[in-house]
Amino acid sequence: MPYLFYLAILALFALAAGAHPQHARADSLTSARTFLEMGKRDADSGDKLFAGLGVVADTTFGRAKPKAFRVGPAIELRTVNFGTLEAAAGATMLLPLPGELYIGLYGLAGAAARKKAPDGLTGIGKVTFGFRAYPYDNWYGYGLNVYGAGRKAINGDESLVEWSGGVEVDVEFTVITPLLFFRNLVTAHDPYEEGMPERREEDEEEAQDEPEEEREEEDEEKSEGLDSEKPPALEGDEEEE
Repeated sequence: MPYLFYLAILALFALAAGAHPQHARADSLTSARTFLEMGKRDADSGDKLFAGLGVVADTTFGRAKPKAFRVGPAIELRTVNFGTLEAAAGATMLLPLPGELYIGLYGLAGAAARKKAPDGLTGIGKVTFGFRAYPYDNWYGYGLNVYGAGRKAINGDESLVEWSGGVEVDVEFTVITPLLFFRNLVTAHDPYEEGMPERREEDEEEAQDEPEEEREEEDEEKSEGLDSEKPPALEGDEEEE
């Protein structure tokens, strides 16, 4: 049954490639997403239930507009229960839906190194549903998806079959933004406080460079101001004198 699923995906790739207009102006759209999944493994050995996490990235090509059919290469890195190391590569196509929603179809093949199960090659089929932003002035469009996936060992333990479902969240939110936040938290300083010592030094230098004549004129103005503030003498006091 899984083999029929992979063949169906490959057939859809071929059909879409033939139907895609060659004269239209095309552009590329890249996205990388971290994913977290839960699944069940049918095998003679290893864990039956598992949690997986990893990263998947793809670059798709299509007409230079949103809501366009797109197709391109994809790669995936994955670990299951921190007991496997898996890598796969293949192709994907995005089928546009209303808004900026897409259905994604993935066909991948790769290798897996496992602690509690035999190593070997793996065939992967995955269907995603979610949001894919179209950047009008950039090459990167972030994505958010839910998905279901099936995997089968191609050699080695051919009884090994995995079914899983999970969520994909763009690395812009799970990796890049937290790293920038912590970097700014550690390295940021108040620019006002940094400039205070320099401003104080400048004020002291200006006070030292001020000519003595200007200082004397300021002192005279201050003393005249004090004299003008004295109360006028009373008439009785003047007669007594």
